[in-house]
Amino acid sequence: MPVKYGVMGTANIAKKVITAIGKAEGSELAAVASRSAERCEEWCKEIGLPASVKRYATYEDLLADESVQVIYIPLPTSMHAEWVPKAAQAGKHVLCEKPVGISTEEVQAMTKACKDANVQFMDGVMWMHHVRTAEMLSVIQSGVLGTVKRVNASFSFCGDEEFHNNNIRVKKGLDSLGCVGDLGWYTVRAALWAFQADPVSVSAFSHATSAEGVITSGSATLFFGDGRFACMDFGFDTNWRQMLEVAGSQNSLRCSDFVLADADEKSTYTIGTRYTTEEKQGGACNQESRMIERMSTIVASGELEDEWPLWAVRTQRVCDAIMASALSGTQERIVPV
Repeated sequence: MPVKYGVMGTANIAKKVITAIGKAEGSELAAVASRSAERCEEWCKEIGLPASVKRYATYEDLLADESVQVIYIPLPTSMHAEWVPKAAQAGKHVLCEKPVGISTEEVQAMTKACKDANVQFMDGVMWMHHVRTAEMLSVIQSGVLGTVKRVNASFSFCGDEEFHNNNIRVKKGLDSLGCVGDLGWYTVRAALWAFQADPVSVSAFSHATSAEGVITSGSATLFFGDGRFACMDFGFDTNWRQMLEVAGSQNSLRCSDFVLADADEKSTYTIGTRYTTEEKQGGACNQESRMIERMSTIVASGELEDEWPLWAVRTQRVCDAIMASALSGTQERIVPV
């Protein structure tokens, strides 16, 4: 029997995840919930969902559906602290969009609620599930790059006037982390992944804010000790960029589309120096479906994986430090998880 998913909310990102659920093996979309019956029906018709997918006018009704095993939560960040624990208490596994919370304390409370209820928590960082990601990590750990000392990561897009005025990601009461949580979440995760370690301190800067004071352009340097560091930038003010470089004493690994691969049919990265560069094939993959399949495998087996909630807590802790450093203008130390 396929693992059955319920979607809590009708955000645009949910459309991509619903498509992924449809493509993923052992997975099935069972229900969608919105805040009103009219909005739910309108949205389901808009994306062409069949009548077999149940529509709920409240989030509580979705959680009460005993057939639903996993709840996907694409709600504004400010709502996660309420609905992740409620989903866990209802016995549902949780796939939650990033940023997971407003603070590390919130994320720890959410992941604890899931652990206490014996359900899986996973954040929606899709690139972690791409087949290329495992291959690149193998290269990093093989010694081919030499001693890895530096990571550079960028993720940005240029929002239009409508975005900067009205999008939830520039609203303090909805997503107060702004571009740090929306885009920096990925660059921070890339640094933690590449070094397989947590930074000891962070220096960050806010270069632009929304009318409500939410950061819309920022940069940060993460210090990992022993001369290792990661430089990153993130913002809603620059063209589409999603670059990752892991630099060693002998070679660098570079990926120009690390967050969202340009195509499902193939993926690439390069290894090289100033003088020689070799393109490597990362493999064909739909990372969204792979993420869903990972969750479905966990649910079907009953064997929970501790790494996913830990990744979320570690990432949130660094994002918190970036926010604090950008506000204070000083370097922030990070206490290990």
